Amino acid sequence: MSLSSFNIYRSQNGDVWRLIKSEATNLMFIRHEANPASGGHVTEMSIEEFLSCNGSGPEYAATRELLRNLPHETEALTSSALSR
Repeated sequence: MSLSSFNIYRSQNGDVWRLIKSEATNLMFIRHEANPASGGHVTEMSIEEFLSCNGSGPEYAATRELLRNLPHETEALTSSALSR
């Protein structure tokens, strides 16, 4: 399966958030890669699940901004998820 990756945000402590898209299915999800010092765990969740946390961190704002700039990629997302 071929995946595309869009960098969303990298924190000062080295955590990374990415938007991942499956080229085969056009499904997208968020991948959080913790920094090595905190174990380097990788967590994946749907975009809706990530945005439903309604977090105030810069990774949430950066995700919303990226999705707004990829409108053809986000047709399946509700406008309420993007406006949180």
